[in-house]
Amino acid sequence: MLKPTWPIISYEWIDNNHFTIETAALETSEYNVLKDWFDSNDRETRKVTIRLNSLD
Repeated sequence: MLKPTWPIISYEWIDNNHFTIETAALETSEYNVLKDWFDSNDRETRKVTIRLNSLD
């Protein structure tokens, strides 16, 4: 997640320590790129699973 992408389309908790987000499959978050993506009928997305570490 060093290179943020927007928008997050959906998210889902898998368990107490894992969740999945679905984001736009874009390399940049520039306004015109996002606008074109939203206007498109063929929006490519990617799913990312994130694990949260325990504080114990």
